[in-house]
Amino acid sequence: MISGGAPSLKKVIEGVPASSKATVSAMLGATDPARYVGRDKAPLLIQIGKKDEFVPQPDLQALVDAAPKSAAVKRYQAGHALIQT
Repeated sequence: MISGGAPSLKKVIEGVPASSKATVSAMLGATDPARYVGRDKAPLLIQIGKKDEFVPQPDLQALVDAAPKSAAVKRYQAGHALIQT
């Protein structure tokens, strides 16, 4: 299970002082979910709430873009908890 529940690595790095960008990028790069989403050979299901109040849609789309083409992507009229409203 991978969570897209954190801001994108790019967004975090943009907020870091220039003198620390390389260090922070090296430290946090391993935590970027898009880095791992395509590594496993098991079938992948990505579920996205179109009204997610925590994770920006562009960050969720980046996860989809990084996934293998065989991944199933389901989008719901729901928030972060995927409870449809």
